[in-house]
Amino acid sequence: MQKLRRTLVLVVVCIFILGYSNSYARDWKTYKSPTGYAIRHPSHWTVTSSTGDIIAAPSQSAFLYIMVTPATELEAFADSYYENEIENSASCTLIRRGRMKIADRGAISLEYTEQGAGETLKHKAYFLVDVVGYLLMFSSTKEDFDVYLSTGEKIVKSFKPIPKKEAESLWEDTEPTSAF
Repeated sequence: MQKLRRTLVLVVVCIFILGYSNSYARDWKTYKSPTGYAIRHPSHWTVTSSTGDIIAAPSQSAFLYIMVTPATELEAFADSYYENEIENSASCTLIRRGRMKIADRGAISLEYTEQGAGETLKHKAYFLVDVVGYLLMFSSTKEDFDVYLSTGEKIVKSFKPIPKKEAESLWEDTEPTSAF
C-alpha cells in the first residue's frame, strides 16, 4: 500500500512539473530585432532598444544586453572584449572562459565580476559570429545572478541570427573593425 501511495505521489508530482514547465514555455514571446536576430524571452520581461537591445527581468536586477557588431572573427571578437573590458579594468575579475554552441554555431563565453559603486555585478558575455558579430551579455547583481542565470541561459539558447543576405546589408557601408 505504501509503495502504491509513493508511486501515486510521484505521478502527481510529474504531472504538475510537466504542466508547469509547458505553461511556462507558452508564456514566452519572440522578439525580432531590426538589427538582425530573433530571440525568445519570458513574457513578463521587458524589451527596450537603443544602442543595443535590453531584455530585463521585472525586478530590473537582471537583464540581457544584445549588441550587433561588424566583428567577423570569433576569437578576435572575444579577445578584444576581454582585453578592453576585463583585463584592463581594475574593477573586473575573470571567473572563467568557455566554449559552447548557440544557434548551431561555435560561441565563446566570458564570466566575470565587476565591482561597482556599492555593489558587485556578475556578467556572462556570449560571443557569436555569423556574418556579423553578436554580443549577448547576461548581467545581474552578484546576489541575484544564480537566481536568474537559468532563465538567462534559456534566452541566450533561443537566439537565432537573421538570414545571411539580410545581415550583410546591415553592414554594407561599414569597415569591419574590432567591436571595442
